[in-house]
Amino acid sequence: MVHHKVFISTPHGRYNKFSLGIKKVLSPCLDLLYRQIIRHKKQDTADKPYYLSVCAIFKNEGSILREWIEYHLLVGVDHFFLYNNFSDDNYREILAPYIERGVVDLIDWPVPQGQFPAYEDCWQKFRETTRWIALIDLDEFLCPVYETSVGTWLEKYEKYPSVIVYWKMFGTSGRIEHDPEQLTIEQYTVCWDKMYNEGKVIINTGWSFSKIYHHIIYANYKIGPFHFHLWIPPVNEFGKFIRWEQIHRTRRNATVDNISFQLNHYWSRAYMMHYRKKEKGSMCENYRHSMRQFFNSEHRNRAVDYKIFRFLIELKLALGMGPKDMSCNRE
Repeated sequence: MVHHKVFISTPHGRYNKFSLGIKKVLSPCLDLLYRQIIRHKKQDTADKPYYLSVCAIFKNEGSILREWIEYHLLVGVDHFFLYNNFSDDNYREILAPYIERGVVDLIDWPVPQGQFPAYEDCWQKFRETTRWIALIDLDEFLCPVYETSVGTWLEKYEKYPSVIVYWKMFGTSGRIEHDPEQLTIEQYTVCWDKMYNEGKVIINTGWSFSKIYHHIIYANYKIGPFHFHLWIPPVNEFGKFIRWEQIHRTRRNATVDNISFQLNHYWSRAYMMHYRKKEKGSMCENYRHSMRQFFNSEHRNRAVDYKIFRFLIELKLALGMGPKDMSCNRE
């Protein structure tokens, strides 16, 4: 692991200090190039039905669907494009009210290893309906730290092709079993003491993208009469372009305590949830490796984070968890 004042990262491949040094020198130069292109690009000002939408693929996530949808409605998500990938639980019953309200588009997606193709399909079919598309999973919660709306936070990045939001990694919080009567965001509060240097991307549909992934996505910008292609990476909240994930780019006074946005990643939840998931399809050696990784991550949980709790009462009321004569008024 590589530690930074804001980030923890896992080096991919061999950790080459010389190569890393070259990339650190090149990064500010590339920033200047990308900014010049953005300055001269005609901005997309077309009115679209939604400002911020979420695209997600799911399989048998009925236990968290309502919490996840209601939470994201609270923080300013307008619409959801949800891709069902071989679910056989009660997801249709859960989603029916949201589909009827026009909040959710449900797409059946019986495609093995279908996550990236689903993102590509969403981009091709729905980009004219929304200004931004966040590509996240159902164990991830968009969490603005100071703003109350993700859309408001995004307004300052409207000229950029995409924005990366970094993971805050939450572990088991010491729980062996998950309590189905309690919300995920309430049960799991123990986390890494720094941000992970990876996350997910929110893409601006006013730009072109040749291939849609979820960690790092490059906008495809054509220059000149011969259409020379230049690939523009996402920007982070500090206004730094992330061409190489292993380069930790922040402002000088940045600390883990003044990050303005985090993507809460409840990647394991309770121990038995992770155990059962990994036990299903793994050979013995792969399973042992997976459990070693699990405990390596669990041992990094040295902090407690309650930032998302400021939305907790509103979420409980929206889910009907308060007194029966009370309701959550979103106006």
